[in-house]
Amino acid sequence: MASEQFSKRNVILLLLFVAGLISCTATPPTVTVTNPSGYFGGGSSSGSGSGSSSSSGGSTLPGCDSPVPSTFTAAAFLVSATQEIIPLCAGNVLYQNQVTNQIGLVNLVTQTVVNTWQLSSKPTHMVLDSNSQYLYVALSGSNNIAKMDVTSASTTVTNIPISAAARWLALTNSGVLLVNLAQPGFYSGNIDVVNTNTNSWVTTISGSFSIMMSYNPNTNELLTADWGLSPVTKRRYLFNSGANTLTLEESTMANSQGNGKYLTLSPDYLHMSVSEGGGNVSGYGLVDFSTTALTSTSGTFSVGAYPEATAFSPDSSTLLATNTTSLEIFNVATHALTETASPDLSACSLASISRVAFSQGGGLVFAYSYCGVSPTSGYMLVTRW
Repeated sequence: MASEQFSKRNVILLLLFVAGLISCTATPPTVTVTNPSGYFGGGSSSGSGSGSSSSSGGSTLPGCDSPVPSTFTAAAFLVSATQEIIPLCAGNVLYQNQVTNQIGLVNLVTQTVVNTWQLSSKPTHMVLDSNSQYLYVALSGSNNIAKMDVTSASTTVTNIPISAAARWLALTNSGVLLVNLAQPGFYSGNIDVVNTNTNSWVTTISGSFSIMMSYNPNTNELLTADWGLSPVTKRRYLFNSGANTLTLEESTMANSQGNGKYLTLSPDYLHMSVSEGGGNVSGYGLVDFSTTALTSTSGTFSVGAYPEATAFSPDSSTLLATNTTSLEIFNVATHALTETASPDLSACSLASISRVAFSQGGGLVFAYSYCGVSPTSGYMLVTRW
């Protein structure tokens, strides 16, 4: 996208927060959903919300983001504390309400809450199966995985029993969900195998598996990294779906400055990014790891102090990163920084950007910043790029 467009949106994000349009300590409103259908492909919805949006000139966005008006540029929306965000299409994004134990779907472009799902316990990690359009949510205080259809107007939640409370999830390409069972205060744990087709627990794989996980369907491997530890160990395991076993293939502490924060794979499964508060190398750089040989790297993204989270664009050509205060866009092929934005979050006490993501159409950039030391609320941001 054109750099001048991103610069304009940076200014707009600044204005949104300088204006102090909504209080960071406010409680998100209760919303009656009137038309929650069609959003996965960019349909319309109606309702009411609490936030602010901005309009200025722009082009038609690609793919399923094309329904976003060409006049739309950027928006902010107040939500309760969330650990994860998963954008869909046309401004829709899934998030967690860790205060009321809910999953919410909000459209940041239209400033409307589209749907909510009530959970039995506090949500932590979550993954979306883009083929079946089911969302799976780990619950910190329940021995269940919550499952819901995010394309339906229904608010039905199916609870899949597991052997212990879940910490992190990784979805395979065969309908198997790998569930990390690391308990509070621990940095590793066993893994439960769940059949999402039958909504049933299969078995528990005993071991000390690192919390952060992602699955590579090209090689049938589970990739893991330590959360919160220094240095951060990265590992590859071969998953045998017939025997339900994980076999360690590689383990390395190379390229780690410590304090693991987030792990993500590119959609083509060729690149792995492990965010560490100290960076992977000196100078707070994040290394572009090969997913098939973790000691093999192809370059470094200079994120700056302190790397918090990353996300790849749908075509795997672009990396979005945050160091808690700014949004940075890198070219994956060259590892060059191409765009940057620093939204003014002064209206949010002790603000810290903790999650970033691209929309499924690739035309929008999302971010979430929490407010406070023990946050109960935060801002979700969206902008063209």
